[in-house]
Amino acid sequence: ATTAVLEFALARLSRPSLRVLLARRSGSEAGVPLGLARGNSSWRLAHLRVESVSASDLDRVLRAKLDVALSRPRLLELHRLSGGNPFFAIEIVRAGLPASSSDLLAVPDSLGTLLEGRLASLPDAARLAALRAVAASQATRALVERAAGVDALAEALRLGILEQENERIRPAHPLLASALYGGATPWERRTTHEVLSRLVDDPEERARH
Repeated sequence: ATTAVLEFALARLSRPSLRVLLARRSGSEAGVPLGLARGNSSWRLAHLRVESVSASDLDRVLRAKLDVALSRPRLLELHRLSGGNPFFAIEIVRAGLPASSSDLLAVPDSLGTLLEGRLASLPDAARLAALRAVAASQATRALVERAAGVDALAEALRLGILEQENERIRPAHPLLASALYGGATPWERRTTHEVLSRLVDDPEERARH
């Protein structure tokens, strides 16, 4: 439905100052979306393929995010397994690396499977806090503490599922948010929105919940 609305609107906009930025994963459907490449389209298109990071860049990411320094052979193995995807590599490391570099890394076939396993292993309180933060459009520390509890939020932050910037609370990565909300039961989502609807002040957000 959103695609149809955007395609309708963009076909009728011709202001030269307007720019549209689209991102999509590799392997998705071919062609330019939203009708931007049709014969009567006035859009000028530029394509940029985001490549994988190098092993050296991945090493810097791991040191900065997890304070982890891997041996060169293990780093190269991790780079190969993750395809140079830094988030996938971080989640592989968080899932646990064997003590010896001669041991094989047990890595799921997909990032989604890895995330599902990580979320399933979360303590109930931390998972609840993360779900309620993800479901809120403007999650703040005060809101999540009221919705899930102070200790629950602290645990979710400690485990790296949520991050705090000033008073804002956000998921550590959009894919975590997607996996968390998508993996919740209908009852969990319903209860979450019910709780949040009683706590938010903005009438539009309350209506959304």
